[in-house]
Amino acid sequence: MVEFEHAGFSYGGTKVLRDVTFSVQEGAFCVVFGRPGAGKSTLLRLCRAEVAPDCGMVRVLGWPVQIRDRRGVSRLRQRIGLIRRDNRFLDHLTLAENLAVPMLANGSRPEERGEDMAALLAWVGLDGHAAEFPCNLTPAEARRAAVARAVISGPELIIADEPVAGLSGEEALEVMSLILELHGMGMTVLLASSDGDLVQDLIAARSVQVAHLENGRLEVVT
Repeated sequence: MVEFEHAGFSYGGTKVLRDVTFSVQEGAFCVVFGRPGAGKSTLLRLCRAEVAPDCGMVRVLGWPVQIRDRRGVSRLRQRIGLIRRDNRFLDHLTLAENLAVPMLANGSRPEERGEDMAALLAWVGLDGHAAEFPCNLTPAEARRAAVARAVISGPELIIADEPVAGLSGEEALEVMSLILELHGMGMTVLLASSDGDLVQDLIAARSVQVAHLENGRLEVVT
């Protein structure tokens, strides 16, 4: 699903990732752990072809990451569900309209999948919120809405960048329970976190692949 072979990336003259080699197999739950600023978000950006490696190779869902191939980038992103800590909703659209955006990108007709959307909102605990605007959601509700948006088009891979950052313990548990449920359904998950307690909880909860990122170098721990 995800392959890095001696991949590197720099911002200006600063080397952010160095000689990164690892892979995530289909159906796996992989956690990339590292302090803030270690390069975790950059690694995830490479997985979505937001940037391309300076050296080495990154292959995601069988496609070698090349940002010059705009059509290939678009097709790749349609196959990936993304959960960000900042959510990035369109504030002028309702929650239902925000969830419809990735459906439209995939060529689906949201009006024909109203029942699916209602069921998805109920699954994340937001039934009755379809007409709400993002500014009226609590941080925890917005994060659960981000989970719904990530999966509404049936992606093959879920990428989660600090998905519970800023949430209380109970709120974080609710979001992680949804992500774990997705993995239990067979979905591949690649999650980045700087929360050591969260990583330990995930290790205790199920078999996860853990990789530690420090000073731009990635070490596979389990």
